[in-house]
Amino acid sequence: MKKRTVVSLSAAGAAGAVAAVLPLFVNPPKPFAPAADGSCWMASLPDDMPLSQVVLPGTHDSATEKIFFASIARCQHLTIPQQLEAGCRFLDLRLRMRNSQLIAVHGVTPCYQVSGGRAVAYTFDQIVDSIYAFLRRNPSETVLVSIKNEGKEDDAAFFRYLRQYIERCPHRWYTENRVPAVGEARGKMVLLRRFSLQGVSADDGSSGLNLQPALWGNMGGRKTTGYKKFHMTLQNGEHGSGVCLQDCYSLGVRKKWFFGIKPLLDRGRYHNELLLNFFSCTGRLFPVAAALPLNRLYQTYESQAVKNGGILIFDFLNARLAARVYRENPAVPRKVPDAAEPSNEKVPLLARYLSGYCNLLYRIFD
Repeated sequence: MKKRTVVSLSAAGAAGAVAAVLPLFVNPPKPFAPAADGSCWMASLPDDMPLSQVVLPGTHDSATEKIFFASIARCQHLTIPQQLEAGCRFLDLRLRMRNSQLIAVHGVTPCYQVSGGRAVAYTFDQIVDSIYAFLRRNPSETVLVSIKNEGKEDDAAFFRYLRQYIERCPHRWYTENRVPAVGEARGKMVLLRRFSLQGVSADDGSSGLNLQPALWGNMGGRKTTGYKKFHMTLQNGEHGSGVCLQDCYSLGVRKKWFFGIKPLLDRGRYHNELLLNFFSCTGRLFPVAAALPLNRLYQTYESQAVKNGGILIFDFLNARLAARVYRENPAVPRKVPDAAEPSNEKVPLLARYLSGYCNLLYRIFD
């Protein structure tokens, strides 16, 4: 009897050891490689079409492909250049100041890049350079860049520092506080400002689309459902373009779909408003576990209203999902992306473990 107990304990111990190291050997899921129309799908859109009428795929916490505490903080498995090549045209960037640089973060957790075999901060310079490079290769496209101040610096200091980036290459930015036509935005980054301008001298031609916290608000909380409407207030206090927003990030998967995402998909865009529909939510604690069922629900759901335009913002976007979104635009040709092999890039052991754990969850729930 003792022998059997010892054998059972040994087997349990061996199984536990295997489970403990298993994440180190779980490779990333194979993302779908971008098709030819993924990198230049906006080329077929008419120049005079308001950008608000275009159905755009976007990503939430776009810079988190490499991030510490990946199992709970990682929201994307494609890099920003890969997202753009896949067809993504809205990036959600959370930044904070560190050592006189803007770095990408998710809350208090920094994003990173691998350099010389070690993890280093993922800077706004690197992000902007990769977007510039994409737009040089694909001048028919535009990228909407939502920027939020996640640091302790006041918004005035944050904006002054951000403005330095814009002034280095002003022809690559669209910074007016109005929704442009497609032709006005081609080859440019459209600034969406999720911070205030208190204490800053700026006008409606240089401060970006006004989505400051006083307007955006906080749609967290387990009882918060539906969507909200507001106007992008101009500097003189008058109403600018309308916005319809759904960002109920605290809901579980089922409630998020039926009381957050789906009502706005069915409603569609009214008049000239800018519509933003976030698919991201805390769900089951791990972002990937919530993202996969929600993304799958969208891929099998049909709604004529979504063709009116709007930005659909996902966790764990891939090229097939992005194509499902931008093909809602009648002028865009239909092609199917092929599969691509995962990257074999070397990463630090701890980062590989956390990333592998997230990948394991991805495979379980996919």
